[in-house]
Amino acid sequence: MSKASDCAKRIKLLAKNTGISVNKLLIDCKISKSLIYDMEKRSAMPSADKLLKIADYFKVSVDYLLSGEDTPKAPPARDPEEAEIDSQITGIKYALSSLDRDAIGDLTMGEKKDVLKFINFLKSQRPDAKKKEGESGDAP
Repeated sequence: MSKASDCAKRIKLLAKNTGISVNKLLIDCKISKSLIYDMEKRSAMPSADKLLKIADYFKVSVDYLLSGEDTPKAPPARDPEEAEIDSQITGIKYALSSLDRDAIGDLTMGEKKDVLKFINFLKSQRPDAKKKEGESGDAP
């Protein structure tokens, strides 16, 4: 097994233990989605810049990613509801290309919940949504 594939395994394990997908990690770090595949199948080691972004994301050292010998600082356990909200927000961030993505990342969890409530409210105000309510007998 190559050092690159060992590193990929550690990255995948950190993602799993943190409750996020590898895809979300790569999107958040603005790294190509093929990174893990390239590490596992082509033994391609990512640049120091990419490793540093991943290490910072998980709050571990690059040494840990490369060798597994540095004890990582345990990332805080994620509340499943928060993980779901973050997942939905990530989808929104990338669906709206004109949105300032850095601003979304700085929101508190309460603010993220409010954003989702507002989006759901907006969806409920669409003419087709109101028509469906009337058909189902939910309208007053």
